[in-house]
Order: sequence, then structure tokens, then C-alpha cells
Amino acid sequence: MLDISISVLGFGGLFCLVWAAGLSLQLPIRTKFIAVYFVGISGFRLVWEAFTLSGFVYRYPEIYSLPVPFLYLIGHSILFYYEKLSGVENWKMSYSHFIPVVIAFLPLFYWIGLNSEQKLLSVQSILNGNWKYRGMVKSKDAMAPEYVSILHRASLLYSFACILLAKFVELSTLSEEINFYSALAAIVFFSFAQVTYFLHALLKDTENQFAKPYRLGNWILPSFLIHMSMALLILGELGGFLILFWGFVRSL
Repeated sequence: MLDISISVLGFGGLFCLVWAAGLSLQLPIRTKFIAVYFVGISGFRLVWEAFTLSGFVYRYPEIYSLPVPFLYLIGHSILFYYEKLSGVENWKMSYSHFIPVVIAFLPLFYWIGLNSEQKLLSVQSILNGNWKYRGMVKSKDAMAPEYVSILHRASLLYSFACILLAKFVELSTLSEEINFYSALAAIVFFSFAQVTYFLHALLKDTENQFAKPYRLGNWILPSFLIHMSMALLILGELGGFLILFWGFVRSL
């Protein structure tokens, strides 16, 4: 069954890449970029999945994380494709659309500094550990570990939240700087939350990060650090959105 999945993913990915190349030769310039971007990134993602599931990732673990930041472009491609189909006049891309991609590049500095053995262990811990599907299959009650499930759900929710933020940035009547930093504040704390969930999922240290004593691996964290980080997270996420929402309301 796994071999079939790999074949389907690999074939689908290569088909999308060839399709994107064909579209680049046929479509008019204004439509070409959006269509090639949308289909090409989708193909890139499928090929990466096939590479991961096929086992080649264990031979070349150093390659595993390098494409990850580019996968965040999938959300943007959906947004751009939707805007093109909706026929919105004079719609332009904003630099704020690419903030998640830029943030996603930051962990690569850590990844590049690891030696091959450390990279292999990291890949094994992600792919062979108790992560969503594998955890569900191995579990007697068909449930993945708590923070693996939280990380999976939060990733989906935050990705759509970023798309909504990009739309509010576009519609806001506030200055570019205010829009930029408002969106940045929210997205930085989205990322902070995701990193926290990822660490708890990887370390398997707790099923509730707010259960006392507050743990992160073998460390016991002081309570003021937990509560202060949560207060800043609420301020950053809610405050950033409310500013953009106010900018949108002003345009009505």
C-alpha cells in the first residue's frame, strides 16, 4: 500500500511540474505567473512527500528540511489563484503575504549547522516517531499523542489565519507600516505557538503544557515565564488582528 502511495505522489508531482512547464509556454503573461505558481508548487509538494515516504530521506537527510520553507508558498498560491479567478481589478501582491515564508527560513540556520548524524536522528524522530498517522496506527485506541494532534490541527488553522490576515492587510486603510507590523506581530506569535507544540510533541514531555510543574524536556520552567509568554501571545495575536480589522472597518 505504501509503495502505491509513493508511486501516486511521485507521478502526481512530476505530472504537475510538467503541466506547469506546459502552461508557461501557452498562457498569456498576466495569467501565466499565477497558474504556473499554483500548479508548480503543488507538484513540488507532492515530489517532496514521495521523497520522504520512499526512504530516500534516510540516505540524504540533509535535504529533508531545505524545501520546507517553500511549502509555505502553497497557501499564497491558493490566494493568488482565487483572486485571479474572482476577477478583482488592480489586485496586487503584498510583501506581507510572504512573511510566513521568511519566518520558515529561520530554522534552516539551525538545521544547516547540524552534522549528518544529527540530521538523520531528527528526521527519524519526526518520521518514525509517534506522529499523527503513525501514532494513530500504533495506538491501541487509534489516537495520536496529544501534542502531535495539536500541532497538526494548529498548522491547518494558522495557515488559513495567515491567508485571512493577508486579506485584511489588503483591505486595510491604515499605513503600510502599521499593516506590516500588525500582521508581523500576529504571525510571529503563530510561529511561537507552533514551535512550542513541536517541541512538546518531539520531547514527549507532557500532555498539557499548563499542568504544573511546567515542563520542557528535562527543564522545569518558572510559572512567570509561562504566564508572561501567554500574555504576550494574546496581545500579539489579538492586538495585531484588531488593528487590521479596524483598518478594514474604516474602509466601509
